[in-house]
Amino acid sequence: MSLGSNVLGSGVLGTSGGQSAPPGGPGFLAAWVSNIKRVIFGMKKNVANQGIETQLIDTNGDPVTTGTTTVNVKGDNGAFAAGTGTVSHEGDGCWQYIPSQAESNYDRITFQFLNASAITASITVFTTHPQSGDNYTRLGAPAGASIAADLGTITDKFPVNSELHAIDAEGRVRIDDASATLVQQFMDEDSAIKTKIDSIDTRTVSALVNGRVPADTEAIDGNASAATNLKEHALRAVPVTFAAGGTTTTAVLATVGGGAPNGVSNVIYKNAALVFSAPAALKDQRALIQSYDAATNTATITEVAAAVDETAVAVLV
Repeated sequence: MSLGSNVLGSGVLGTSGGQSAPPGGPGFLAAWVSNIKRVIFGMKKNVANQGIETQLIDTNGDPVTTGTTTVNVKGDNGAFAAGTGTVSHEGDGCWQYIPSQAESNYDRITFQFLNASAITASITVFTTHPQSGDNYTRLGAPAGASIAADLGTITDKFPVNSELHAIDAEGRVRIDDASATLVQQFMDEDSAIKTKIDSIDTRTVSALVNGRVPADTEAIDGNASAATNLKEHALRAVPVTFAAGGTTTTAVLATVGGGAPNGVSNVIYKNAALVFSAPAALKDQRALIQSYDAATNTATITEVAAAVDETAVAVLV
C-alpha cells in the first residue's frame, strides 16, 4: 500500500476522486495505524526481566484478548528468530513480552508480536548504556588490571626506606609498628621536642588515690619549707562535731578528729580554739576553750552568737 496514493488519496481518510472505502470497514484505519512500527528508547542493554508491551487489535479495531501470541526478535542487523522470553496478556488487548537477557544484548532490537486474530505489531527499541561501572573505560594509563592494582603502585611514590606499607583492602596506608615510625624520625630530628615529650611521664599522675588525683606541693612561692609547714598546720586543725545541750558559752563535744573526745584529762583541750564553719549563725566565729570536763565532754568557751547544738561543726586548733 502506498501512503500517498492508497491511503491519503483514497476513501480511507476521505472520498476524493469518487473512490470508496477499502474493504475491512471503518475500523481498518485504526488497525492500520496500530500496525505502524513504533520506535522507543530506554531498555537497558544486556539486563534481564525487562518488559515490552503493545496493543493488539483486529482489522475492525477491536482488542485481541485471546489466542496464542508469539514474538519474533531481531537484534541489530540480524534476522528474525522466535523469541525465547515470556508472553502474557495484561488485559484489554495489551500484550507483554519479557525477553531473555541475551535478547536484550543489542544496540537496536525489533520485537514482532504475532497473533492469528490480530494485525502484526512491531516495536523497535534502542537500548541504553550498561548499568555496571565495570564496563566503563578506565581513564588514564592504568598500571594494573584493576583499580586495586593501581592503588598498590602509590607506595612507589614514597622513599624506598620509609616505613610505609602498601595500601590495604580499605585503602589505608599503614605505618610499620615493628620499626622506627615516621613520627619517631621527626621527633629524633628535634631533640628539644623529644625532651619535652619524654618529660611528660614525670609530670603526670601515675595512679589515683581513692578515686582522687593526689596533690604533692613541693614548694609555695619558691619556699621549699612552706609546703611542710602547711602540712603540719593542717594536721593540727582537727575537725570537731557537737552533741545537743550546748549553750552560747558551753559546747558538748561529740567527736574530735573523727573519734570520741578525750574522756580522761580535763586539761587536754584547755586554751585551744574552736573555729566554727556551721551553722550559719556560728560560721567563721572563734571561741577559746577556757576549761574542759572530761566526764561530760563539756567545754566552757568564750561566748559566741548562738547556742552550740548538734548542727554545729568546727575545727580545733
